[in-house]
Amino acid sequence: MRGHGRIFPRNGIQWIAYYRYGAELRESSHSSDETVARDLLDRRLREVENDKDGIAAFIGPQARRIKIKRLKDDLVEHYKLEGRYTPSTASELQNVEDWFGDIRALKLTAKDIADYKRERLDDGYAEASINRTLTFLSRCYSLAIENRLLNPADKPPIKMFPVGNKNARKGFFSRSDFDKVLANLPEDLRDFCLFGFNSGWRKGEIAGLTWKAVEANRITLAAADSKNGETRTLMISGELTEIVERRKAARMTSDGMLSNLVFHREGRAVYEFRKAWASACRKAGFAGMIFHDLRRSAVRNLIRSGVSQHVAMRVSGHKSISMFRRYDVCSEDDLAAAMVSVEKYNKDAAASQSNVVSISK
Repeated sequence: MRGHGRIFPRNGIQWIAYYRYGAELRESSHSSDETVARDLLDRRLREVENDKDGIAAFIGPQARRIKIKRLKDDLVEHYKLEGRYTPSTASELQNVEDWFGDIRALKLTAKDIADYKRERLDDGYAEASINRTLTFLSRCYSLAIENRLLNPADKPPIKMFPVGNKNARKGFFSRSDFDKVLANLPEDLRDFCLFGFNSGWRKGEIAGLTWKAVEANRITLAAADSKNGETRTLMISGELTEIVERRKAARMTSDGMLSNLVFHREGRAVYEFRKAWASACRKAGFAGMIFHDLRRSAVRNLIRSGVSQHVAMRVSGHKSISMFRRYDVCSEDDLAAAMVSVEKYNKDAAASQSNVVSISK
C-alpha cells in the first residue's frame, strides 16, 4: 500500500520495500539488525511524503549511486538543446569529468574541492582558470537540483578563489624556449602545440578544428566554434603550411578511417594532456608554464613583429582591447630595448638640432 512499507530478510541482510507513485522500491539496509532496517524505512517514508508535499525532492536508491559524470552528461545535453555548447564549454566540462567524474554526486566533499584547487595550482594553473572549471561543476549540481534529481542540500560547498587580477598570468615563451618544450612533448601533441604557438588560438578551438574549416590557403573558424562568437580566418603560410601537410599525412587512423579532426589521437579529439605538458615543461626547465601561455606568446610575437593591434586581435580572437593588452606581455628585455630606442632617438634629435643651428649660422 502507498505510504507504507515492509522489512524482509535476504541472505542474512534486512531489506526494505516502500512505494512511490505506485512503484515499489527496494533497498538494502546493509545490516542484519531489523532495528537498523526500521530506521531506514521510516526515513525513506518521510522523504517520500516530503517529495509529495513539495518540501524536498526524493532521492531514491539509484540516484544515490549517481556519479558526477552523469551530472556532467546531463549538462552537456542541456547546453546542446539551448545551442550553448561551445568548444570552450566542452573543454571545461571535460575537466569536470576528468577530475570529479568517478565520484558519487552525494559523496563530493569540501576536501575534494580543496585538493583539486591545490593540485591545479601546483600544476601552474591560474586561479581564474580553476574557477572556471569549478563554476561548471556547480552548474552540474544546479541542473540536477532543477531536474529534481538531487535536493538543494545535496550540493556541496564549492568555493571559488576571490575574483580579481592579482593572479593574472604573465608567462610567455620565446621561440628558442618553446622549441625546448616541443622536443619533450609526445609526437602526437607537437603539431597541436606548435599550431597554438603560431596562431594564439585557444586550446578548445584547436581541439575542435575539422578539415571542413581548412581550405587551400586559409583556415576558417566558424562563429559557433569560436569562444568570442565571431568567425575567424587564419591564413596558411610558412610553418602553418608544414603543420597542415603533416596533419593531412596523419589523418588516417590505425583502423583505416579518415579523421574529421585536424588534430586527433586515433580519431579522438585532443582535449586533455596536462600531465604530458607539465612533464615536457619540467624537462625543458619551464615548470609551471601552461598551454595558455602559448596564446600570450603568440600575441606578443604578433605585436613585436610589426603586426597592427587590429590585425593581431583578428588573428587571436580577442574582442576587447583591455584583455588583448593583458596578453601583450612586456618583459625586462622589452623595457631595456625601449630605453635604447629612446636614447637613440634623443641623440638623433640632438644631432639634427645641431645641424639646423650650424646651417642657420
